[in-house]
Amino acid sequence: MFRSPSGRKPARAARRIALVVSLLAVAAGIPYVNSAGAWQQDEEVRPRLKSVVKGQANIVEGADFVPGEVLVRFRTETAAKTAESALRADDDDGQVSVERFGGSEMVKGLRLAKVDPARTLEAVAELANRDDVLYAEPNYIWRTSRTPNDPCFNSVAPCPVLNGMYGLNKIGAPAAWDTTVGSRSVVVGVLDGGVDVNHDDLRANIWTNPNDPAGDANGDGNPDDDGNGFVDDIHGWDFHNNNSSVFDNESSDAHATHVAGTIGAHGDNSLGVTGVNWEVSIVSIKVLGPGSGSVSNIIKGYNYALDLRTRRGVNLRVLNNSYGGAGKSLAALDAINQLNNAGILFVAAAGNDARDNFSYPAFPANYDTPNVIAVASTTSSDALSGFSNFGARLVSIGAPGSSILSTVPNNSYATYSGTSMATPHVA
Repeated sequence: MFRSPSGRKPARAARRIALVVSLLAVAAGIPYVNSAGAWQQDEEVRPRLKSVVKGQANIVEGADFVPGEVLVRFRTETAAKTAESALRADDDDGQVSVERFGGSEMVKGLRLAKVDPARTLEAVAELANRDDVLYAEPNYIWRTSRTPNDPCFNSVAPCPVLNGMYGLNKIGAPAAWDTTVGSRSVVVGVLDGGVDVNHDDLRANIWTNPNDPAGDANGDGNPDDDGNGFVDDIHGWDFHNNNSSVFDNESSDAHATHVAGTIGAHGDNSLGVTGVNWEVSIVSIKVLGPGSGSVSNIIKGYNYALDLRTRRGVNLRVLNNSYGGAGKSLAALDAINQLNNAGILFVAAAGNDARDNFSYPAFPANYDTPNVIAVASTTSSDALSGFSNFGARLVSIGAPGSSILSTVPNNSYATYSGTSMATPHVA
């Protein structure tokens, strides 16, 4: 843990923890289920949630959001369905429309409301004031947590692999590889931009959907062979563009591809770099466009991951979340609790603002749920990176995140810095 931004070395024990959690992807994992009982998604109001009994307008001052969109959770699924057809909001400037979206299956009563963009915050307050609403909030925007550095697009001088990959030695990966190098039976989800699934150093470790190959494999006239609503989601799904082509060579895709390489670039193949896991299955869940994404799209990605684990028989154990923002979304919190109930570990970047997360919250890293692990960034000398957020109360662990060499699109390599780069050392 980090108690100040002064550049102290994290405890050696923290590095051991980083290794243990990193190799969760090869050890079948420990379910992070709240044995005391996480929120139950019943149709009735949760009686112990005192802060939202009368409906909460969850507005975070200064946080970015999508104009004209409000995430609203109704107290019952019945109330939500009624509102879809005719919402009787006290909106003087026009009718508010309410619709289901990908997160509605995950969190009962959750809907996306479309309102006048100029009156987004007023609509949040009005919706929260309804008797049948649990909470309403703007559709917050969360951003990637990378600090750019001078790129080095080859794994040779002037950017040697050994220097750029110091992080693997720091977390003790070589010693662990004597015991195990990973397993492709374990799936790690990268919620980010899209991963370059054809990168030569990643291709062998990219998850392929066994239940939905390309085209109409069943011959029944329906190309969605596994019936999950995502046609030919062979390697994941692109929620930003709503299609199966997870890689579009956008700036956010470079970020995601770099993250994926740290998790699982194919090891011992005489090529480029290696990941913490030489063998693993990486599913690309694209929820970010160039640099950012809305919470509603990110929740769709959460729901996709949950569906893979709970309904499709996919051994998805961990989600890497190298993004964040100031907006504390209650809808996202509800969704992350559902991931916790399913035993999915949620590893999140602490943020790159060089400040204490207790005084300046960053989400989703700050959520107090059993499955969330917030990760700060450290340097090659084990000091806290100058850009990294920190906090003994809320940041769980530190991992290498300064000048990390990994994969980027088009069979290239580059060094990036950020808590985004630290997070996959843990995931």
